Amino acid sequence: MYLGGETLLNATGKGAPSLYSGEFPRPNNTTTMWDSFQKFIPEIAAKRNFATTLKSIEVCHEYRRIAQGLMPKGAEKSTFPKSYKENTLTVSALNSAWAQELNMKKHQLTQELNKKFGENTIQKIQIVLSEEMPDSNPKPLPE
Repeated sequence: MYLGGETLLNATGKGAPSLYSGEFPRPNNTTTMWDSFQKFIPEIAAKRNFATTLKSIEVCHEYRRIAQGLMPKGAEKSTFPKSYKENTLTVSALNSAWAQELNMKKHQLTQELNKKFGENTIQKIQIVLSEEMPDSNPKPLPE
C-alpha cells in the first residue's frame, strides 16, 4: 500500500478514503493525532531541558497571530517578536511610528497572550527599534 495524493491505494489500484481527506468520520468528536502530538511536545521538552526554548517559540509565534488581528495592516512586515525571557516579550519595530502603534496596543497584546498561556506569562512587552526585519532566507556564512 502507498499514499497517492489524498487517497490510500491498495495493490489493485482501488482507492480507499484517506485519513487526511476527512472522509472518515471521527466518532464522538475525538481529537486528531496532531492534537495528541501537540500535548506530548511540552512533556518531551521538559524532559530534554528545552522547555524554556519551546515556550519562547510558542509565545513569539502566538504574538504574530494575535498582532495580525489587533494591529493595522502592514504590521506583520514592520514589527516582529525578537525574544521572550523572564516574562518579558521583546518586540522590534522598524520605525518610531510602528513602535508607537505597538505601545498603544501593549495592554491588549499582553491580555491576549496571557489568556492563551496563563496569567503573568507576559508581565512586560519591551519595544525596541530595529533597522530591518529578520531575513526569512538567511544568507550563507562567509567562507
